[in-house]
Amino acid sequence: MILRRFSLILLFSVAACWPFASCAREQHLVLIAAADAEISPLSVVELRRLFLGLPVKRAGRALVPIINRSSERSYQVFLQAVMAMSDRSYHRQLLRRFYRSGIQPPAEIRDFADLLAAVKRRPGVVTYVIGERLPNDPGISIVQELWRGQLR
Repeated sequence: MILRRFSLILLFSVAACWPFASCAREQHLVLIAAADAEISPLSVVELRRLFLGLPVKRAGRALVPIINRSSERSYQVFLQAVMAMSDRSYHRQLLRRFYRSGIQPPAEIRDFADLLAAVKRRPGVVTYVIGERLPNDPGISIVQELWRGQLR
């Protein structure tokens, strides 16, 4: 009797919580560029070099990275999944490269609309966004998926 009651309580608990378990949908961090840029996917090493301010070329054109600060979540996912470092470590690396070699750090844009306008304006510009936030815009193309997972 006690086992049956426990089983029913467990069953109802799972049934009641089931709709809330799927709230954390899978999301994608993608690298985007202007649609006419025709940029091929980058390796992890090339991505890290690019976002540390080192030159990376595609089709004879130097790529220009922009740090997307319009969303703190996408920035943190970028740092952890792509750069494999914390915000503090990343900025320390950028400062070290600037003082040692004069390498300029990538520009940061905090407004999403300005970010998309910058990508469309110049063919070599690349940045990252959460794919689900990306509008259906013919002027922007997805170069590659950088990360896939659940954001809570």
